[in-house]
Amino acid sequence: MTSGNRDSPVAIRSSAASRRIRKPINCEACRRSKLRCDRRKPCNTCIRRALGDACTYVRVTGEITPQGHNQIRHPDTTQAHPRGTPRTVSSVLLPSPQVVPTTNLDSQREDGQNSRFHWDDVLLRPTNEAIDTITTQPETSFPFPPTTRSPIEGLLSILPSASCCDYLVTRFFTHVSPLFNVVHGPTFQQQYTAFLRSPEQTNLAWLGLLFVVCSLTLLTLDEGDPILHEISRHQQQAASVLDLSNQFRRAATTCLAHDSFLTHHNLNTLEALLLLIYAICHLEGVERGWTLLGIALNIGIALKCHITSPGLGQTERERRHRLWSGILMLHTYQAILYRDIDLSGLLKIPATVPAEIDTGNLTDDASRTTGHGSQMTLMKFKIRLFELSTKVCSHLSGTSLNDEPALNSLDAAIQQEQTDWDSAFLIDGMPSILDTTSYAHWCILQTYAHQLYLLLHKPFHHQRSGTFRTQSRQKCIESSVALLDLYRQFYELPRLKSYRWLLNGMTSFNALQASVALSSCLLGVPTLPEYEDYIKSIDATMDRMKELQVSSPVCVKAYPILRKLHQQLTSEHTMRPEPRGIVDDEFWEWIDGVDWSNFDSIDLGFPNDFPENV
Repeated sequence: MTSGNRDSPVAIRSSAASRRIRKPINCEACRRSKLRCDRRKPCNTCIRRALGDACTYVRVTGEITPQGHNQIRHPDTTQAHPRGTPRTVSSVLLPSPQVVPTTNLDSQREDGQNSRFHWDDVLLRPTNEAIDTITTQPETSFPFPPTTRSPIEGLLSILPSASCCDYLVTRFFTHVSPLFNVVHGPTFQQQYTAFLRSPEQTNLAWLGLLFVVCSLTLLTLDEGDPILHEISRHQQQAASVLDLSNQFRRAATTCLAHDSFLTHHNLNTLEALLLLIYAICHLEGVERGWTLLGIALNIGIALKCHITSPGLGQTERERRHRLWSGILMLHTYQAILYRDIDLSGLLKIPATVPAEIDTGNLTDDASRTTGHGSQMTLMKFKIRLFELSTKVCSHLSGTSLNDEPALNSLDAAIQQEQTDWDSAFLIDGMPSILDTTSYAHWCILQTYAHQLYLLLHKPFHHQRSGTFRTQSRQKCIESSVALLDLYRQFYELPRLKSYRWLLNGMTSFNALQASVALSSCLLGVPTLPEYEDYIKSIDATMDRMKELQVSSPVCVKAYPILRKLHQQLTSEHTMRPEPRGIVDDEFWEWIDGVDWSNFDSIDLGFPNDFPENV
């Protein structure tokens, strides 16, 4: 971009027009295509970046320019590239038209005597058809279907009424946003007010964000909620919570596709994308969001969300810092699932941690910190969990798994986090009756802690392993039981009713792993006094997953596995008083061969089959 009145687009075009006081001369591309020349079109680079209105490029090929104007530089050009280095079309210095006369170009091509590359040919203004071809390439909207027409009218027709949107947005910032605080509420409210005043002028990226907000909030509602009836009536068809949520989520991806989000993105784009990934992880499974998370990471780097850019107000800086923290938080899920991959490299990228400030106290003039118990407390703990999970996974991917000091150090680090969570979210060790969200936050964090305990101690919890540790087996039993009890609370407790939707994805996956870990411990030791209670806990988890199959793809895949575990445990318990080594071997051969990141690869044939109606 050029600056100053002398270099403004109007000044440049006026200067060019003053030199063309006679009949306008078409550029070469327009002459060959027999089209009317329009030198005012922006260059291809600005078109692809959606910056056509700001392009200052002026085309003068075919005219003899006055002395002093014999070279024209593209606005993106800052300096010439060293000899021998690759150069892009947007950064080359155009040769003077007098150096390579236009009249000689065609003859040189026809004779084939001069194969020298002519940059002025490359930079010729494309015809309208060529522009359409460039701007509708499928790659610009991957992985979503490309399109050439603005979908704004059709998308607006999908949105519920204004009153329903008001309700869903308010509920989002009450129940969902605190769990994954990447959207700045006051900024969203300003954008929402502007949208209500002029819906047709809305930004597609922000409209996609609104659809994701509505999609996630719907999951917190019961099937009998009156708002669902109102939204279904607007849609002119009866629909379940999951159907409506999926419909709004598809609309969000359509918005991003029409906005060409891979090449045209802003903070709203990243907010919408991160919430989409968050929803996918908690509805379909963590592995489904892995690829999109890589895209979000690169967009976050492109938007410089990890650094403090000069010239930005406090609000804009904090918005970027929250988005970067959201990227790290989502990587916590991936670090635990793909635990053989060391993600600690993300921690080496210099980044600013969001301030522990309530959203309402965040202004450009001053920020009043609230310290303990602010809205950002959960986010702070989740960022620390990402740091801790990378240390655990780095240890697991190393060669010294049985390093006793390292194992004890990681155990102590997890225990310290749990102590801090108790201080932040519990009152004298009990849930607060005045705060409806703090206990939910505590429960969510506890699922991370016990998942990390299982990862650390699983290699040593069974006598079959070469480095068996009695304390590791006990730790696996305790963490498995704790995970299953947290699963029960999310399913049953009225105070956690608004968070039950978390059971559809990652939380059910954690419960499945806890059931498998507990089963392996029970099969490997003599009958324990609590054996019957442990069996009942696994059976209850299986029953809950059976009910959740209607809304959870994860439960659809996990339920058959739990049925197999149930059959294995009950048959072993009734047939023998002591463990039987052969069965243990068969069971462990199955456990060792399971790829928990790919449900479809799990073989349910261990150790022998049983009727489907069990």
